[in-house]
Amino acid sequence: MKLPLLTFHLILCLGSLAQTNNQFIDLPSEEFFDNDYCCTTPPEYPGGETALLESISKNINKQFFHHMTLQGTVYVSFTVDTLGFVTDVKVVRGLQSDFDKEAIRVVSMLERWKPAENCGKHVPVQLTLPIRFQLN
Repeated sequence: MKLPLLTFHLILCLGSLAQTNNQFIDLPSEEFFDNDYCCTTPPEYPGGETALLESISKNINKQFFHHMTLQGTVYVSFTVDTLGFVTDVKVVRGLQSDFDKEAIRVVSMLERWKPAENCGKHVPVQLTLPIRFQLN
């Protein structure tokens, strides 16, 4: 029997990458900045990327994999609001209904993040998290 291996990839694009057609982070326009000394700090998951991946892996419903025959990636978009809560979770590129629902459920359960900052103010930021479902 093949056991499923679940891998995750976190895409956080900043700066010039945020202005491409493959936009993953929605940052305020340059007109938002009051002066040249403003800096943008992206949101941060408590414990970093490793803790984020562990949290997702821990919260995946293990019963889900017993009947899994399909493999692929579900891209989940969400917003880290000004208080650090995950909101507006939705699939931007799905795989199949059951996979999509499980990815949304798990991302919705994420802990509170350290919110993004721009010029000393907390700002909402949209992120996309690709979740790869793979059998090995």
